[in-house]
Order: sequence, then C-alpha cells, then structure tokens
Amino acid sequence: AGDDAHALQILTNAGLELARLANALISRYGARPVALAGRAASLHPIIESTFRQALPASISVTRSDGAAHIAAARIAVKVPL
Repeated sequence: AGDDAHALQILTNAGLELARLANALISRYGARPVALAGRAASLHPIIESTFRQALPASISVTRSDGAAHIAAARIAVKVPL
C-alpha cells in the first residue's frame, strides 16, 4: 500500500470484512477464540490489525498461515485416484 491511499483503503476494508464475518459467528454462537487463517492476513499488516480492532477486546485471536498448496499435496498423498 505504501503511499497509495486507495490500496490502503482496500486492505483496510478486507480486514473489516473478515472481522464482520467473525463478528457474525460470535453473535450467533457466542464468544469463542477466533483464528485468522489463510493468505489474506499475510498480504499486509493493516489487514490483521484492522481485523483485531474490529473484534471485541475479549475475543482471543490467533493467526494461522497455513500453506494451501502443502495441504493439497498432503490430501493428494492420502487419497488414491
């Protein structure tokens, strides 16, 4: 994003949208720990920080940077074709 205000806004909106989904689950199922998983959080630090700020302070957030290509390879090895 650097000095690009539009890019920064897009990344901020991504964090807010991910938090909106987490908040919907919290609203439906109650307060539980939340994991921010996948590649989106690794694109720019503003995504994770916006995500965390948009959740209630009492919610525990962990970040999981699982590699989808590795998971797919592991599944492929276990599943015969």
